[in-house]
Amino acid sequence: MGDFGLWSRIKLTLRNIAQQDDTIEKCFENLSEKIVDAVLANYHLGSYKLKMMGKKGIVILPKPIKSTNAYITFSKKKKFDFLALQFNKVLSGMKADGTYKKIYDRYTKIE
Repeated sequence: MGDFGLWSRIKLTLRNIAQQDDTIEKCFENLSEKIVDAVLANYHLGSYKLKMMGKKGIVILPKPIKSTNAYITFSKKKKFDFLALQFNKVLSGMKADGTYKKIYDRYTKIE
Protein backbone atom coordinates (compact mmCIF):
# COMPACT_ATOMS: atom_id res chain seq x y z
CA MET A 1 0.00 0.00 0.00
CA GLY A 2 2.96 2.32 0.47
CA ASP A 3 3.15 5.67 2.18
CA PHE A 4 -0.11 6.97 0.74
CA GLY A 5 -2.05 4.03 2.17
CA LEU A 6 -0.76 4.64 5.68
CA TRP A 7 -1.10 8.42 5.37
CA SER A 8 -4.63 8.16 4.02
CA ARG A 9 -5.78 5.82 6.81
CA ILE A 10 -4.48 8.29 9.40
CA LYS A 11 -5.39 11.61 7.76
CA LEU A 12 -8.24 11.13 5.29
CA THR A 13 -11.86 10.17 5.28
CA LEU A 14 -12.70 10.06 1.60
CA ARG A 15 -16.25 11.17 0.90
CA ASN A 16 -16.23 11.54 -2.84
CA ILE A 17 -13.89 10.60 -5.62
CA ALA A 18 -13.55 12.66 -8.80
CA GLN A 19 -14.69 10.99 -11.99
CA GLN A 20 -12.07 9.85 -14.48
CA ASP A 21 -13.56 12.01 -17.21
CA ASP A 22 -13.19 15.19 -15.14
CA THR A 23 -10.36 17.46 -16.22
CA ILE A 24 -7.51 17.92 -13.78
CA GLU A 25 -8.61 21.55 -13.43
CA LYS A 26 -12.10 20.40 -12.41
CA CYS A 27 -10.57 17.95 -9.92
CA PHE A 28 -8.54 20.74 -8.30
CA GLU A 29 -11.59 23.05 -8.24
CA ASN A 30 -13.53 20.28 -6.48
CA LEU A 31 -10.67 19.88 -4.02
CA SER A 32 -10.58 23.63 -3.32
CA GLU A 33 -14.35 23.64 -2.77
CA LYS A 34 -14.06 20.58 -0.47
CA ILE A 35 -16.25 18.50 -2.79
CA VAL A 36 -13.49 15.87 -2.82
CA ASP A 37 -10.82 15.12 -0.24
CA ALA A 38 -7.94 14.24 -2.54
CA VAL A 39 -6.82 14.28 -6.15
CA LEU A 40 -4.42 11.72 -7.58
CA ALA A 41 -2.32 13.27 -10.34
CA ASN A 42 1.05 13.05 -11.99
CA TYR A 43 3.37 15.24 -9.90
CA HIS A 44 4.65 17.36 -12.78
CA LEU A 45 1.28 17.92 -14.44
CA GLY A 46 -0.47 18.47 -11.10
CA SER A 47 2.14 20.97 -9.89
CA TYR A 48 2.04 22.84 -13.18
CA LYS A 49 -1.76 23.03 -13.22
CA LEU A 50 -1.95 24.16 -9.58
CA LYS A 51 0.58 26.87 -10.32
CA MET A 52 -1.22 28.03 -13.47
CA MET A 53 -4.57 28.03 -11.63
CA GLY A 54 -3.07 30.02 -8.75
CA LYS A 55 -4.24 27.46 -6.20
CA LYS A 56 -2.71 27.86 -2.76
CA GLY A 57 -3.08 25.77 0.37
CA ILE A 58 -3.23 22.43 -1.43
CA VAL A 59 -0.75 19.98 0.07
CA ILE A 60 1.27 17.73 -2.21
CA LEU A 61 2.29 14.53 -0.47
CA PRO A 62 6.06 14.30 0.04
CA LYS A 63 6.38 10.80 -1.43
CA PRO A 64 4.74 9.57 -4.63
CA ILE A 65 2.21 6.76 -4.60
CA LYS A 66 4.07 5.26 -7.53
CA SER A 67 7.16 6.41 -9.39
CA THR A 68 7.74 5.59 -13.04
CA ASN A 69 10.85 6.39 -15.05
CA ALA A 70 10.56 8.50 -18.19
CA TYR A 71 12.82 8.07 -21.18
CA ILE A 72 13.79 10.04 -24.26
CA THR A 73 14.44 8.06 -27.41
CA PHE A 74 16.59 8.89 -30.41
CA SER A 75 16.67 7.48 -33.91
CA LYS A 76 19.11 4.62 -34.48
CA LYS A 77 19.89 5.89 -37.98
CA LYS A 78 23.59 6.56 -38.47
CA LYS A 79 23.04 10.16 -39.56
CA PHE A 80 21.49 10.92 -36.14
CA ASP A 81 24.23 9.34 -33.97
CA PHE A 82 25.32 12.75 -32.73
CA LEU A 83 21.92 13.70 -31.27
CA ALA A 84 22.03 11.62 -28.09
CA LEU A 85 25.59 12.71 -27.33
CA GLN A 86 24.79 16.37 -28.00
CA PHE A 87 21.59 16.15 -25.94
CA ASN A 88 23.40 14.59 -22.97
CA LYS A 89 26.17 17.19 -23.16
CA VAL A 90 23.75 20.13 -23.21
CA LEU A 91 21.56 18.64 -20.47
CA SER A 92 24.59 18.01 -18.24
CA GLY A 93 25.69 21.62 -18.77
CA MET A 94 22.21 22.91 -17.91
CA LYS A 95 22.18 20.86 -14.71
CA ALA A 96 25.69 22.04 -13.78
CA ASP A 97 24.94 25.74 -14.25
CA GLY A 98 21.49 25.65 -12.61
CA THR A 99 19.48 26.33 -15.78
CA TYR A 100 17.68 22.98 -15.58
CA LYS A 101 16.52 23.62 -12.00
CA LYS A 102 15.33 27.14 -12.87
CA ILE A 103 13.22 25.80 -15.74
CA TYR A 104 11.92 22.88 -13.66
CA ASP A 105 10.98 25.18 -10.76
CA ARG A 106 9.32 27.71 -13.07
CA TYR A 107 6.75 25.09 -14.07
CA THR A 108 6.41 22.96 -10.94
CA LYS A 109 7.36 24.90 -7.79
CA ILE A 110 4.37 26.03 -5.79
CA GLU A 111 5.04 28.74 -3.21
